[in-house]
Amino acid sequence: VILIDALTINLQDALISANALQNQGGDIKLNASQSINLINTNLRTRAYITGNSGNIEINTQQLFMDRSELTASAQFR
Repeated sequence: VILIDALTINLQDALISANALQNQGGDIKLNASQSINLINTNLRTRAYITGNSGNIEINTQQLFMDRSELTASAQFR
């Protein structure tokens, strides 16, 4: 689990990734009591080969996203 817990979270030109080869991909949790600003930022969780992707959880009063992506995927080969 990748956990960020703060009053305000500002991410610009950032990548946060939680991957797993097997089983469940890692979770990403952003908790901000005031606001979260994502600018040109990617949050990704993936599982390769077998398993489920992890979860992306965002908890805040105000969310701003500009040119940002949230991706949860499972890729089987």
